[in-house]
Amino acid sequence: MSLVLMGISLATPWYHQSVELTLLGTTTESDTKYYLNHVEYEIDGETESTDYDDLEDNKVVDTFHTTQTMAILGVVGTILALLGVALVAMKKLGKKIAIILVLVGLILAIIAPLYLMATLPGAFKEAGEIAGEKGPHKSFSGSSKEGGEEGEYKNSWGPATAWYLALVAALLLIIPLILLLIYKPE
Repeated sequence: MSLVLMGISLATPWYHQSVELTLLGTTTESDTKYYLNHVEYEIDGETESTDYDDLEDNKVVDTFHTTQTMAILGVVGTILALLGVALVAMKKLGKKIAIILVLVGLILAIIAPLYLMATLPGAFKEAGEIAGEKGPHKSFSGSSKEGGEEGEYKNSWGPATAWYLALVAALLLIIPLILLLIYKPE
């Protein structure tokens, strides 16, 4: 299951930001989805996608490139963990080595979501693309609402599907780790 979740996380959004702007009775909605290799912008139903390689280099692009590398390593780590468990079950590998493989898999799988959570607000701040007192340049997730008589600005941001999938995939590796720790070879 961990491997499937890590695989799916490579192709689904890791982060999103939704904005709703109402001025003089006219509302414009936008949604930005950040994948590991591209970003999708949807404004009032029109969707556009841009590869990070086509964007000007900045800290946000670098952060997603690094997260992509870490997520791929997470897939490799998950494969190693599953291989270790399978080889112990077939009595072709010692318990200690299998435990080490599962621990390596767990660490590699959890690094990508934790790295993104720790570095993305700073990356947005350094890129200078987002202004205001609240936003993804200040915290990994949240929402804000500002406005007056002329208009209203609503903003929400935070982790998307893939971020949660990668986190769950890593945590699921705790199960084989526990099973290996209590396993008594014959």
